[in-house]
Amino acid sequence: MSEKERLATLQGWEKFFADQEGISISRVTIKARLLDAGVVGTTGINRRGHLQRNGFFYESDVRKCCADLLGGIPQVNEEGLIVKDGREYASINRLCALLNISDKSIERRMRDKPVATTEGRLSNGNVITFYSVEDVRGLCQDLTKELPVINNDGLAFIGGETYGTVIGLSAQLGVSDKTIAAKIRQGSPRAIKGRLGSGNIVLCYSEKDLRLLCKDHMRDLPRAEKAGWIEIDGKIFGTAYELSKRHKISQEKIKAEFANEPYERKARDRLGRLRSFYQEEAVLSYVAHSEVDRPSSGADGYLEVNSRKYVSIAALANLLEVSVSFVSKKIKKSGIQGLNGRNARGNPCVFYLVEEVRNIFHVEG
Repeated sequence: MSEKERLATLQGWEKFFADQEGISISRVTIKARLLDAGVVGTTGINRRGHLQRNGFFYESDVRKCCADLLGGIPQVNEEGLIVKDGREYASINRLCALLNISDKSIERRMRDKPVATTEGRLSNGNVITFYSVEDVRGLCQDLTKELPVINNDGLAFIGGETYGTVIGLSAQLGVSDKTIAAKIRQGSPRAIKGRLGSGNIVLCYSEKDLRLLCKDHMRDLPRAEKAGWIEIDGKIFGTAYELSKRHKISQEKIKAEFANEPYERKARDRLGRLRSFYQEEAVLSYVAHSEVDRPSSGADGYLEVNSRKYVSIAALANLLEVSVSFVSKKIKKSGIQGLNGRNARGNPCVFYLVEEVRNIFHVEG
């Protein structure tokens, strides 16, 4: 190795190749190549006067380790394309942006019919395969034409008619997606291709045709005017989510206790989707009955009943500086019984006798 051979830091070589040779190779890439080759840098003083251990590398080592990046492999231009022999090539990601087609669609077409390719270098120096833009455009010609855009509800509007995906029509008509899929197989409704927001192309079916095919599965149902709430036969019904928020009872408990009419009614929400609504009066009665004389804890998570002190799992976990799940599992394994109460926020909560908790966790207090 010549004593006059140039030495530079990783940042220096990155700048040198970019300024002098018009080649963009990041310092990260250079470092990775040198490490893979087992090259150890030379210690020296940088221009700021600081000692930089193993921070300088000989030009011959750098060029040897990055030979493929510094060779005749073309680099992408400002548009992210490789131009070779008058043809444009692009990466899969760039093709997606250029043609507005998903990567899966492009890759699927190329598996059936290969296209012209070339090796090229990205701006970060990585070498990847680029594909002929012209060939891919020809392969995906049917996908690149203008298609109806499908909105977030799975619906597209063409010529005054509504078309939708299976899931979109399921919500629109209040019929299960399995039923709709079966009716499509049996009845062959009109279908068109539409483009999702992700760029994927899917089939959409005529809402009018599906209404006729699914008429035996559809009922005239009331429609909510307020999000999460509806009045049916003079009584107020709400979704499990809204009732849970208002009356501090879990959605799971509501669905389990009021799973049948007259307490559960099917109706459409404001967007026309089929939903379950539950009678608020029945939920209120259940909450009132189950919460009679239920004691409430203080902000510290403790409560006292008949001169006996109880603690919540959350408060105990905070005291022990462990997770709530750890405390919960230990208590469950011990088999001790809890006392139903309310925490400081008014939410239902189970509390455990402090004396019994001490024996399980060996704590004082």
